[in-house]
Amino acid sequence: MGPLKRKNRIGRWKLLRSPSQGWWDCICDCGTQRRVRASELRAGRTKSCGCLRPGVGVQLATHGRSTSKLYKVWNSIKQRCTNPQDRAFEYYGGRGIGMDGKWLTSFQEFAEDIGEPPFSGASLDRIDNDKGYEPGNIRWASKKIQQRNMRSNHLLVLDGAVASVSEWAERLDVSKYTLFARLRYGWSDRRILTTPVRKKVCKS
Repeated sequence: MGPLKRKNRIGRWKLLRSPSQGWWDCICDCGTQRRVRASELRAGRTKSCGCLRPGVGVQLATHGRSTSKLYKVWNSIKQRCTNPQDRAFEYYGGRGIGMDGKWLTSFQEFAEDIGEPPFSGASLDRIDNDKGYEPGNIRWASKKIQQRNMRSNHLLVLDGAVASVSEWAERLDVSKYTLFARLRYGWSDRRILTTPVRKKVCKS
């Protein structure tokens, strides 16, 4: 095979651009984008994102919605769950977070099950962060709700009440950064939530 050019197609790969020597950004016919070694393309050792593997069926993008927000959401989820070269892969696919097989191979199935965002600023949120993108475990949520559901959002318990740091900050009318600082100091939940916040005294 001669020098690779942007117009070249190799199997289901379409070559988009060469960001650095020895690599090409490609898009598969199924919609998956990936950075691929030029040597692998020249040798014919890669011809798709993996959707040509036996037993893996892929519905091609004939829905006319490849530029829609919902399609971009779907493709972003698929990339971080299946593409080791995606920047977020280690936090998703790398720790076992997957995507429902029906949704993985068909954007139309995903769109029919999920529907359009119900309000401006809505984003998809996993209800249980230890489970994948699957029916019954995702919802459209506001940015505020999604932030509260992050794995990094510590839960505090006081007299049987359980809530995130952000929720306790709202209830107690204190800065969440004050509560996080107390966490770093190793305070107990009770001490974190019941110690009054010192007010600064302005000296004249």
